Amino acid sequence: MFSVTHTDSPTTVLGVPGRRLRNWGRTQTISPTRAVTPRDTDEVAAVVRAALARNTTVKAIGAGHSFSAIAATDAMLIDTRHLRGLIATDVPRGQVTLGAGTHLYEVPGLIDPLGLAMPNLGDIDRQTLAGAVSTSTHGTGVGFGGLATQVIGATMVTGTGDTLRIGRHDGRLLAAIAPGLGALGVLVDITLQCVPAFDLSAVEEITDFDSAVADFGTRIREVDHHEFY
Repeated sequence: MFSVTHTDSPTTVLGVPGRRLRNWGRTQTISPTRAVTPRDTDEVAAVVRAALARNTTVKAIGAGHSFSAIAATDAMLIDTRHLRGLIATDVPRGQVTLGAGTHLYEVPGLIDPLGLAMPNLGDIDRQTLAGAVSTSTHGTGVGFGGLATQVIGATMVTGTGDTLRIGRHDGRLLAAIAPGLGALGVLVDITLQCVPAFDLSAVEEITDFDSAVADFGTRIREVDHHEFY
């Protein structure tokens, strides 16, 4: 085990040996040796470098809503709960930079005052921005891309503890991290291309299964978003 020490002691130890974390579907359970909650890019880099020096591994999680075996670790776990909030804005261009640990349900309250909105969201909003982007959360609507298509920039700490700031000019790398499944590093912040704020009018109705399936092709072309369950 190891710890990261800073003068203002911002890194909170969440996990101890033997603690078990489980996703909501109860399909994955992990017992990290230690879990930390870094508050900024420098602290994330310090954790990664310390792990590298000790020849151990680091995994990052967001909300832990539906993590798969890709997030499983018995080593160091980075919890992104403190990497949250609005970091920078470019309202004329409709662009915002948010902490990677910002939950989707927090985003509207942060960017609506700017007259902006995300163009598409899934119907579950517990995930963090980094988790949703990295795992290709999709939303609905044939005319809309998934959350990863909204990403135009990011800050990432690589497996060597270096910090990369990635923009649209880094086309192939940007495409690789969104969605990237955490394979290239730990996302610290994400820049999104937003749209002007808007309202939605929702219609919910009960129908039988055969009709829901038969009408599906027509319905998805007639409205922006459609789903049935």
